[in-house]
Amino acid sequence: MRWAAVCLIAVTVLVAGCADQSADTGKTEPVKATGGVQLLPPPPPPPALPDKPPPLPYPRGGGSWEDPQMVREREAQKKELVKAEAGVGVKGRRLDDPKLVQMIVVPAKTLFAVRERLIFEVQVPQALQLYVASSGKPKTSREFMENVIVRNGIELPELPPGQRYVYDPQKEELMVEKPANQ
Repeated sequence: MRWAAVCLIAVTVLVAGCADQSADTGKTEPVKATGGVQLLPPPPPPPALPDKPPPLPYPRGGGSWEDPQMVREREAQKKELVKAEAGVGVKGRRLDDPKLVQMIVVPAKTLFAVRERLIFEVQVPQALQLYVASSGKPKTSREFMENVIVRNGIELPELPPGQRYVYDPQKEELMVEKPANQ
């Protein structure tokens, strides 16, 4: 065990201190090791290329950091608003495959469609009517989500990636914001 430790230390010393430093030039000179082999210092690393800093992430609150590049990217990703109605959710979309047995698929698709219709045509309008009667019309999407959806315990259907629910105060409707290319 001691013999292995001594060998390890000796190899470390040989590897670490194989070249002589010239005090006046700062360059390393090759040193002859046993057996007539010359050990050269490693080549200098390649110069680092200036990297562009990564863009700032979008803020969680939905605002912007007002970085011009981010504003341009956001404008490039045009969004469209569609009315939130049955069929916008993710559930049941895999059942559109024509290879599936239709005897099983049709009742399952109907179940998902009925659940979504109940949410969008019964629960949300009723909760909105109660809120308007007690507090007035919601002015922002955030106010709508907090006071109508969350307080009434309405579970909106899960949307595909890149889409989100938005309340339109002019139309007084729950909308789905999605990329224009979908």
